[in-house]
Amino acid sequence: MTDTVLFDLFGVIAHDQASDGRNRLASLAGVSDVGERAFWDAYWQLRPPYDQGLTTGPGYWQQVARSLGTGFDDRQIADLVASDIASWSSVDGAMVDLLGELASSGLRLALLSNIPEELAVHYDSRHAWLDHFELRAYACRIGHAKPAAGRFRMVPGRARHPCRTGPLRRRPQRQHPGRVLFRSAPTCSPRPRSYENSSLTETQGRRQLRPASWPT
Repeated sequence: MTDTVLFDLFGVIAHDQASDGRNRLASLAGVSDVGERAFWDAYWQLRPPYDQGLTTGPGYWQQVARSLGTGFDDRQIADLVASDIASWSSVDGAMVDLLGELASSGLRLALLSNIPEELAVHYDSRHAWLDHFELRAYACRIGHAKPAAGRFRMVPGRARHPCRTGPLRRRPQRQHPGRVLFRSAPTCSPRPRSYENSSLTETQGRRQLRPASWPT
């Protein structure tokens, strides 16, 4: 039975949302009129259905506008969708290199990510390193989002070969706790271990991830 390593995308391989991208979104939405806190509350509270593919980018931003008691015109919505994608588009080159090394070593790789369709299309069309993953479990295409248990139970069943799964997750964010990646197993019961992106060390001739020091 071959081991499979599960990766999250954002905060592990790709960077978290860029601060300049957040500023751009706030500016496009006219945050000075609605208040920055209200804007980001709406952004995150309404995000899960968008991540799961239950609404489109324009639909999501229309919902955000309604929750703020305002409206976005078609041009504004198109700019918000494009800027949102751009704000999540930065990738950690060291982690991309590591993916290639792990795949070359014989480990199977799987990816689980809470990601909307427009952003998934952006990554799939631009990053050949995604081909290292035997399974890409995007929330928008499988109908589950972290931390729902069904999201993790489906991984062994969808892999092309029998496998045991081990974890690679990132530090939790209070604003979006669902982005933590847990160890996946048929029962979803093993405790996860966490790793910092780009925290690489030389071990037995191979670069491997060093567990982060924060408690699980």
